[in-house]
Amino acid sequence: MRFSPDTITAKAGEPLVITFKNSGVIPHDLITEGGEKNVKLVNVGGGKQQSGTFLAGKPGEYRFVCIQPGHKEAGMVGTIVVK
Repeated sequence: MRFSPDTITAKAGEPLVITFKNSGVIPHDLITEGGEKNVKLVNVGGGKQQSGTFLAGKPGEYRFVCIQPGHKEAGMVGTIVVK
């Protein structure tokens, strides 16, 4: 259980459209944390996709995770690097 890619680069103050496609079989989520505008894509079924917009005004590292039970603990986490 991994995001691919697990690192995304964005520019501070510019909206970043994230499209999450679940290539697996079981549902997954993509939830961003710490931005001024966060993405909350939940229960994305196998073969399905959803999009959302992330925005961070300050440079730094922001995390995204899958909050399905046990998925984050299994390594389904990623980083948005804002420059």
